[in-house]
Amino acid sequence: MTPETLSEKSERLSVELTAEEYRRKGYQVYREPRLDFLRGFVPDLVVEKNGEKKVIEVKSRSSMIGNDHIVEMAKLVYAQPGWTFDLHMIGEPEAMQTPSSAKSFDLDDIVDRLTEAERLRHSDAYETAYMIAWVACEAAVRELLALYGVKNERITTATHLLDQAAYHGAISRADYFRLYDAAELRNAFVHGYKVAEFETGLVDDLIATARNILDAIAKGPCTDEDDELPDVWPVGLSDSRSP
Repeated sequence: MTPETLSEKSERLSVELTAEEYRRKGYQVYREPRLDFLRGFVPDLVVEKNGEKKVIEVKSRSSMIGNDHIVEMAKLVYAQPGWTFDLHMIGEPEAMQTPSSAKSFDLDDIVDRLTEAERLRHSDAYETAYMIAWVACEAAVRELLALYGVKNERITTATHLLDQAAYHGAISRADYFRLYDAAELRNAFVHGYKVAEFETGLVDDLIATARNILDAIAKGPCTDEDDELPDVWPVGLSDSRSP
């Protein structure tokens, strides 16, 4: 059997994460189904919900070079009433515009931010506490990734950081989506939006998550030889929120 390339592994894990994301949204998900109208093409995913039917392909940019079957597949899908086609691209990380002197927090900085987040939370400054807790959590994920040999020299989006953590097995599927939700909430706050469903308990959850990541850093990286995403967070994070 030909060894799996890095690009192929990235695509495979991205398909798993995409499938899980649609399941969380209430879709029925099918992996690599055979559809008569696709004439031999096998899509990565087909999802269905309330009469909506969607074919999904997950591809890296490198795999798209010289590959024209995506266009042909999309044409066949759109020829079917009620069907749509989505292409999910695995692209290069987006570099953020920041001062050249910026550097990631060290462990002492992270602990200081968590202490500040707890102080703000007890002062009923919940949104501010959440933002500070997210800062600590994101920095902690970078520190955890460093134990797996992943150095982030550039400041990239939070979602790229979480993708890396899931890809390298530092976090589980459930925790990937928990932190993904937290990143979306952070995005709303930092850009001046209110979130109606925001609950004060989410601040406590995020602080606890960051502290559990610090515990994972202290214990060292998981040595699981399985290259699938682990089902259990290396530090035993509680599943108090559904993924």
